[in-house]
Amino acid sequence: PAVCEDPGGQTGDLLLFYGTTQDATGLSACGLARSSNGVTWRRATPASPCIAPGDDWDAGGILRRSVLRRGRELLMIYEAKSAEGVHAFGRATSDDAGVTWTKTGRCFERGDTWDAHAISAPHLLE
Repeated sequence: PAVCEDPGGQTGDLLLFYGTTQDATGLSACGLARSSNGVTWRRATPASPCIAPGDDWDAGGILRRSVLRRGRELLMIYEAKSAEGVHAFGRATSDDAGVTWTKTGRCFERGDTWDAHAISAPHLLE
């Protein structure tokens, strides 16, 4: 999971981005929960994941993710896989505290030598 402060800053809430499996498709996606104390969490998007598989290079599921607060915007780098099982990292941004995300595409792919099989577990640091 990834945790960061709400970029809106008015509530002091923490945001938790966690992995989940969509019931309808069985594909991995990302859920969002909020907490005012870091102990008790509530789902912020109960009807659907905050970021779900697409229909191209990330059609096989959204796996691990890392989220970084950048001013009032959130930046997510996430591991995804294609329907064929090829892993890559994607980039997405949110300007509404992680409720909706704009995917901006693949940002890192597997190599052709020691990391040719798969890449995994992106992590952002400030």
